[in-house]
Amino acid sequence: MKDNDKIKIFVAYHKEAQRLKSDILTPIHVGRAAASDKVKAELSDMSGDDTGDNISAKNKNYCELTALYQVWKNCDADYIGFMHYRRHLNFNTAKKYKTNRWGLIDEPILNDEYLQKFGLQDSTIKNVVTKYDIVLPEKWKVKNAGSKNNYDHYKNSSSFLHIKDYDKALEILVSKYPQYKQAAEKYNNSRYGYYTNMFVMKKDIFNEYCSWMFSILFDLESQTDITNYDKESARIYGYISEWLTGIFITYKQMTSDVKIKELQRTFVHCTDTKQNIIPVCFSSDNNYFMPLYAAVYSLLKNKNINDIYKLNVIDGGITEKNKQLLNTLADKYNAEIKFVKIDTQKFKDCPVSQTDHVSIAAYYRFLISELFSEYDKIIYLDCDLIVRTSLADLYNTDLNGNYIGGVVDILYEENAKRLNLEKYINSGVLLINLKKWREDNITRQLFEYTLQNRNKIKWHDQDVLNAVLQSGLVYLDEKWNLQTSPYFFDTDYKEYLRQHLNTAIIHYITPDKPWQKKTMHPLRNEFYRILRKTPFKQLYLQCKFYDLLKKIFAIKYKGDGTREFRFCGIFIYSTVKTETQKKINILNLIKTERQVKNA
Repeated sequence: MKDNDKIKIFVAYHKEAQRLKSDILTPIHVGRAAASDKVKAELSDMSGDDTGDNISAKNKNYCELTALYQVWKNCDADYIGFMHYRRHLNFNTAKKYKTNRWGLIDEPILNDEYLQKFGLQDSTIKNVVTKYDIVLPEKWKVKNAGSKNNYDHYKNSSSFLHIKDYDKALEILVSKYPQYKQAAEKYNNSRYGYYTNMFVMKKDIFNEYCSWMFSILFDLESQTDITNYDKESARIYGYISEWLTGIFITYKQMTSDVKIKELQRTFVHCTDTKQNIIPVCFSSDNNYFMPLYAAVYSLLKNKNINDIYKLNVIDGGITEKNKQLLNTLADKYNAEIKFVKIDTQKFKDCPVSQTDHVSIAAYYRFLISELFSEYDKIIYLDCDLIVRTSLADLYNTDLNGNYIGGVVDILYEENAKRLNLEKYINSGVLLINLKKWREDNITRQLFEYTLQNRNKIKWHDQDVLNAVLQSGLVYLDEKWNLQTSPYFFDTDYKEYLRQHLNTAIIHYITPDKPWQKKTMHPLRNEFYRILRKTPFKQLYLQCKFYDLLKKIFAIKYKGDGTREFRFCGIFIYSTVKTETQKKINILNLIKTERQVKNA
């Protein structure tokens, strides 16, 4: 490996999308000569395939090969490669990921974590590429598409592929390069193929490949009438090049000792380039700093590459050392964070008992519209949750002039009835219309209600928010606040969790939290996956140790209120306790409420 090896991997774009750009990864606009002025303007920050010796105007028939041709004629690098704006090679050779039937690793978004996960950093790419002559996507089994072999795959896999065109290409190939006949037969009869025109090659091999490929395609173009082809069928030369590439690789393997590395392929579903400025608010004291850190980390870890988070922490006494930990984390993910001190004496009359699992910090959000006057809208998040996706869609939800949006509470009917309300949301995840809060002086109303209804308040700020904002409250999609608890353990609840495991936010309600050593929480492992990558990984190890003990000394809850004690899976004894029966009563209530809601 030489330190001065120059590698260029061109990433093909035909429309506005998220960029992969570095010293090695080079965006290129394919088909620029025939593109609209709008697309040219959107992609003006990257080079096009219309400079120097080029065939850019042929893009509708040659697809990304117009960029391939331009690079062949105009680029000087030791290694040259190609990928697509939403299909990339996985250069992280230490990891193997699950693929779909098309041989692709499905990924929802292109973000910083994606780049790290698949080794799309220059140092990692160089370390892989310079060890080989050719880097290719893994061979794909065409049987997954119902095809017998590569030839049959061209013949029968799609209505816009015409086998007569491929037969003509093979005829030209054998005529011009008779030494390739055996390789062509071998590849066409194989059940495995190289597709999508993605690769990295040493320059001499790349030059050989392009000279061979375009000589065949240009002859084919001169002998083929595609006047009556529809838009898809007219991409004939781009399609045929994928099969020719497989034949070229087969020939090199048969006739030389070329070193080839196969890598997995990814597919990114969302490549939106819209920049999302997303203000988010947390509220915490120092006692809750660990879950706060985990929540913030999960938020930033799963952000979209275009998300810009404005993080705001209502500070109820966080130490400077812990603030610095969060500052460092925010810097790593290009987020902004600020801590806002408040006068806690303002909340001295807010009801919180020593037995509650929440602190007075739960009421801090009452001041949110005053503290963050620079925003018209904000997302509020509790600390006892983890975020699993970008919050851009949540933030962009239209509240239609209402005060607040939240997910229906898991005990909504009981709580709504208790307070004589029609709706009742869980306050752990909120989308707040700060502008309307300020216009109608909601802060004053929240404090007034709290003072006047101390005896009615059971669930702290949540009760107050629901009561005061009832006329301007809207329900959000349940994915934004999956309320989970170890208290509910029946078959229905397990099914409820299973159906929502791909939810956007997991919220650990009730006093039993996943970071507690003796927790029985059903989704504690989701929290551990976050915790083990934070400065609190020692706690993660302790929790996993206790999980092991619980497998040896197991307690199994049954639907009739019975607790069974087992040792290494062997039944020891069972018992019924009042506490367990209370949980069963809550469970039955939830069942009834779900039935009412579904009805």
